[in-house]
Amino acid sequence: MKAAAEIYRKLLETEQARLTAQQIAGIRQLLEFQTKGQSQWEEELKFIAEDAKKQNPRLTLETTKGSIVVELFEDDAPNTVASLVSLTQKGFYNSLSFHRYEPNFVIQGGCPQGNGSGSGGYRLKSEVSRRNHFMGTFAMACSQPKGNTEGSQFYICTSNGPNVLNLSGSYVVAGRVIEGMDVARRLRAGDRMVKVTVSNLRSREYKPETLPERR
Repeated sequence: MKAAAEIYRKLLETEQARLTAQQIAGIRQLLEFQTKGQSQWEEELKFIAEDAKKQNPRLTLETTKGSIVVELFEDDAPNTVASLVSLTQKGFYNSLSFHRYEPNFVIQGGCPQGNGSGSGGYRLKSEVSRRNHFMGTFAMACSQPKGNTEGSQFYICTSNGPNVLNLSGSYVVAGRVIEGMDVARRLRAGDRMVKVTVSNLRSREYKPETLPERR
């Protein structure tokens, strides 16, 4: 992000006379996004350093393209993490597909119907926190941001583009990919989770507080 911001600054400094007004506006917008993203990333690095001192659960997704390991942010989204752990321990995610793929944006899965319409049989209260969106972010899909509509579906961000950074503050970040980001970026709609397991749990009961599904 920092390198990209420098490129955009130099373009405006050295090539502005050759650019159209529309091109200049576009570059300025990209520069704004990259500068904002760099600031958020520097903050995120502090959170990552804090996480290194904690016992955070690990979610391992064995997919048809390879394995992905996700560190779950238990202190930032405790009820969401409890739900993910509970569903995983019940084998809920085993054999489910990734139903949505957006290039350079997200890969999404966790729907029992395989089309984005299903959940784990309940809703969760939205736990939007201090954590922002970057490549590798593992977050909860929902039908209404901050609307207590999170369930079983999740997505993994596959780039640091403006569309990813714009998700920050609206969706619940539950963790981040710590191994297998190359696998996540190769996933496409139709690929499956062969088996999902959880490890490194704390000494507590992972039982989420839930809300009834909306009819």
